[in-house]
Amino acid sequence: PVVNRILAAAEAEGINVILGLSHDPDYWSLIETRVDVLDVYFRVRNTKNLRLQDALLENFGNVASWTGYYLTEEIDDLNWREPNRESVFHQFLMRSSRIIRERDEERSISISAFFRKRTAPSIFAENLSDLMQATAIEQLWVQDGIGIEILSTPLIEPYYSELDRVFADSPTNVG
Repeated sequence: PVVNRILAAAEAEGINVILGLSHDPDYWSLIETRVDVLDVYFRVRNTKNLRLQDALLENFGNVASWTGYYLTEEIDDLNWREPNRESVFHQFLMRSSRIIRERDEERSISISAFFRKRTAPSIFAENLSDLMQATAIEQLWVQDGIGIEILSTPLIEPYYSELDRVFADSPTNVG
């Protein structure tokens, strides 16, 4: 009922809505596991997202205000730097976007990332670029720590400069 109301209100006001896929409140603790277990975890996440996408399409597939999907697995500046872990997460993102596209070619796919000064700006930007390669993810929303005063403005500027440089010719829109 809540999603029905949100989409109806959005449609009446001409607002577009991006709906999040399944959220796992234990994500941050579960991603600290071994790489082989992590791969299984992400395959289960793909299955849950597939089921939710099917339900969303069945219930809201014709609603014009619903314009995209949001993958809830945020990308931080620490957990995906190691090559084996990066590879597992990259495979998850490629599977996620393929699964979504097989059922819905029209709606956008988004994910978010954040940094807290635990990785150099150039490494963070390159890592995000590597993770987005060969996926159908169109939107990468980057959050910084300034809202909760983890980072000051001078510390944030190099991150955004590197993101602008690395994603200059990318099909992924960084915002």
